[in-house]
Amino acid sequence: MPAAPGPNLKQTLKRLSKIELQLKALSKKPKGFIACCAWAKFKTNTKEAIITPQKVWNIQNPIDWCLQSWMGEGMMIPGCWLMPKALIEKAGLWDENLSLHDDGEFMCRVLLASKGNVFVENTVVYYRQQDNSLSRDHTSKKAAESALLVYKSYQQQILKFQDSKFARRVLARNFSRFIYEYYPAHAQSIKEAYREINELGVKPPLVGSTFFKLIQYLVGFKLAIGLTSIKRNLLH
Repeated sequence: MPAAPGPNLKQTLKRLSKIELQLKALSKKPKGFIACCAWAKFKTNTKEAIITPQKVWNIQNPIDWCLQSWMGEGMMIPGCWLMPKALIEKAGLWDENLSLHDDGEFMCRVLLASKGNVFVENTVVYYRQQDNSLSRDHTSKKAAESALLVYKSYQQQILKFQDSKFARRVLARNFSRFIYEYYPAHAQSIKEAYREINELGVKPPLVGSTFFKLIQYLVGFKLAIGLTSIKRNLLH
């Protein structure tokens, strides 16, 4: 549902319209489809929100949706989706043992259990952005362990459907991004992420900032990570 400050009749009508439009769109598709819609961030008021279309919004194939999303082509917040109960039962319930990226892990399973995604226009979901959210915490051991478990789940789920070089490179990119975000903390989790990359047997795409990508391209991922760590220590 749209996250707006304080309910009123207009907002209620918007929520109903969103669901009604998605139900109408799903009624025109074969059973097993799910529906999504546009979304936009705001901090204090929805009037601040700017809708920026993302590539994945209009991708229908579930596998392509996941892979392109992990390649940085966009995402979808939970409130945007409308899914039949049967798909949730098929995919499995929300994993309450996870604390970070648990929504992505759940939706990956639901998407892959579906026949496809339909994007519904003329409606939007608003997302209140908080600066102190767990998703921005790269120091918490709990967050790191959850993120790594999610990336392992992505790997397990995707390879059931598509074991291609591209899929393996995208999955390896998830683990590279994990190392980039959490290094040098949580040494055991970092070690596991490196092991997963090695077992995938492919070279991951470049990750990180533009500068880091350049260094990574010139000297390789491991050395680039080490140099970045030295730089951080010198600056602090």
